[in-house]
Amino acid sequence: MTTRLPTWPSLLIALLALAPVIASPGLAEDTPSKKSDEKAGKTSNRVGQTVSNFILPDHTGKQTALADLKDARFVVAIFMGTRCPIGNAYVPTLLDLQKSYAGKGVRFIGINPNLSDSTEDISTHVEKFKVTFPVLVDSEQRAADLFGAQRTPEVFVLDARRTIRYQGRIDDRFGYLYKREKSRKQELQEALDQLLDGKPVAVASTEAVGCLITRKERLKEQGTITYARHFSRILQQKCAECHHKNTAAPFSLVSYDEAKNWSSTIKGKAVVQRRMPPWHADPR
Repeated sequence: MTTRLPTWPSLLIALLALAPVIASPGLAEDTPSKKSDEKAGKTSNRVGQTVSNFILPDHTGKQTALADLKDARFVVAIFMGTRCPIGNAYVPTLLDLQKSYAGKGVRFIGINPNLSDSTEDISTHVEKFKVTFPVLVDSEQRAADLFGAQRTPEVFVLDARRTIRYQGRIDDRFGYLYKREKSRKQELQEALDQLLDGKPVAVASTEAVGCLITRKERLKEQGTITYARHFSRILQQKCAECHHKNTAAPFSLVSYDEAKNWSSTIKGKAVVQRRMPPWHADPR
């Protein structure tokens, strides 16, 4: 007897209805409260806005403030995580750019706002990928809110007055459904070159490509649907077979905390855009 898999409409309705439960037991999920673009996970254009000073510990516990970088002509702030495949693919590019611009007054800093990444996870990631710029631990997501960051990786270039001059993707080499041998557009590099030459940035904002940042925001209770009674079964049946430790999947979805921390990506990209689950269900 063949088990019939649910059609996309029924599965999609179920997952979208239950997604708020993932973010917190009985609580709505992580929709940032500011703009519809941010709720949809789209880049909110912050170019021209000034970023206030903040102080965060790096992965070694050392406190670092944005104001500490006052001698830099430009600062490249990279929002990054430890498990996003696109983010990890870009680490070598970022390290190359850091090296290329080190003598030109450009400083690079990483900021990790992911709820799923502990300080130990970040330290392991820094060591594994040989990251040479500081990676700050944004556990309360204060920096993510100041910048309006939505994804990892997402980069912001600040001038000496801490005004955002460029935000968005690094280049176009990696996408959700493609990987090129070489990038065709190098928006971050072009922005830095133009700024260093005293020119305005031709393309100051692009759509960041990567994993959505799940927010900590807690909203009102949403009825009787619970993670344990309803959503965990869907994850166990359709996701956990691949999404557990020591598999090719980039992150685990076995526990409540793991599902909560990846809820934005599950709803906003994997399910709505039909990238996951990877079966050939009847689209009707």
